[in-house]
Amino acid sequence: MRVIVVGDTGTKDAVIAAPFTDDTVPILFVKKDEIPTSVTDELYRLAPTEILVFGGALRVSDAVVTDLEQHAPVTRIAGSSVFATAIAASQALHPVVPPVEPPVEPPPDDSVILIPAGIHAGYTTEVEDGKTYRGEDGAILDGNGTVTSAFTGSADGVTIENLEIKNYDCPPQVGAIHLTGNELLVKDCEVHHNRGVGVKLRFSNRSVIVNNRIHHNHQLGISYEGDDGLVQDNTIGFNNWLQENSWGFEAGGTKFWNTINLTVRGNHAHDNHGPGLWTDHDNIGTLYEGNLVEDNHACGIFHEISYGATIRNNIIRRNGITNAGQGWLWAAGIVLASVQDVEVYENDLEGNYNGISLSQQDRGSGVNGEYVARNNTVYNNTVNGGKSGAVRDTPSDIFDADNRWYGNTYNDGHGFAWDNQWGDLAWWQAFHPQDG
Repeated sequence: MRVIVVGDTGTKDAVIAAPFTDDTVPILFVKKDEIPTSVTDELYRLAPTEILVFGGALRVSDAVVTDLEQHAPVTRIAGSSVFATAIAASQALHPVVPPVEPPVEPPPDDSVILIPAGIHAGYTTEVEDGKTYRGEDGAILDGNGTVTSAFTGSADGVTIENLEIKNYDCPPQVGAIHLTGNELLVKDCEVHHNRGVGVKLRFSNRSVIVNNRIHHNHQLGISYEGDDGLVQDNTIGFNNWLQENSWGFEAGGTKFWNTINLTVRGNHAHDNHGPGLWTDHDNIGTLYEGNLVEDNHACGIFHEISYGATIRNNIIRRNGITNAGQGWLWAAGIVLASVQDVEVYENDLEGNYNGISLSQQDRGSGVNGEYVARNNTVYNNTVNGGKSGAVRDTPSDIFDADNRWYGNTYNDGHGFAWDNQWGDLAWWQAFHPQDG
């Protein structure tokens, strides 16, 4: 228990102590320099666990405090004045506890629009800046063959994720996802059986299409236009499978146009009726890397009327077989058509109708100059199947324009084209002695 002690001359100290006493906390008076016997006896009887001395040493001496410590721990409460003593007592015995504020609930995250599991027939929306349209597992958007697109509009910072999107009646060159804007993200979706394009992003910078399954769209899987885009880890298959659209115009796996610094990495493009991966018209700074491109009706990777690109470390096989009737050097695993400043290296090509081809036609000019086959380098690739080389059907300096082949490995019997002539490896090495 607690006992309060004051000096018998410290009336004001006793007044200050009074509010802190009750039936269980007595107040005892001592002399300045002596503890009366009656007080000592009371202390033995009470057996306190704590003694509070009110007032300074002029009221209760330090010697008395020492004697009191024989009974219990002592705390002196004193100040430089009566008022200071009162404040010290209040702070020690009735400390102010700040009120506990109730927890503040965070505002609801209205940037995420959650689409519940189940079939949402006829779903369509115009996207808004900064919104995420996220499907619960099992969320299906079904156009019922009547609605044009699931997502449309122009906005920045939009994310579309974890949705199955099918049966939209988008006409050719229109997407089931058809958006304009920057920093768009389409991920973890399955987009299939739509009449036009699966995913189409236009005038779109720094946008990403990643980890989607895009298949059986009637025209095209992916269409993209813009700067600093990333198309990565998607499966792109069986688009234009009914051959309803001419791939020479725009059909098949992908078509990219007017891009700067586009990266196409780690995708599996297969069984499309058209090219697997296709950059057409004014693309520059393109990187094709680590893709698996196989069994497409036309060429595997097609870089056309564009500029600088790197095509490296891809596996490209069995493309163009069903398109063999085109002849010339079309239907190749890698086709470079009226392009310049392209490096093609460390790719593995097998079983394509043709190998690696470079062609020059009269295709005019683009934003970075004439569409001309110049300064292209093909090296350290493994090529099994078909023919490789360079051809032209218009007067040009393609054969004197620093287009080089070296360090490539070919299967026995591989054919070659140069200066609009055809020959075997020994003939080819007269033009490219470090190749083969």
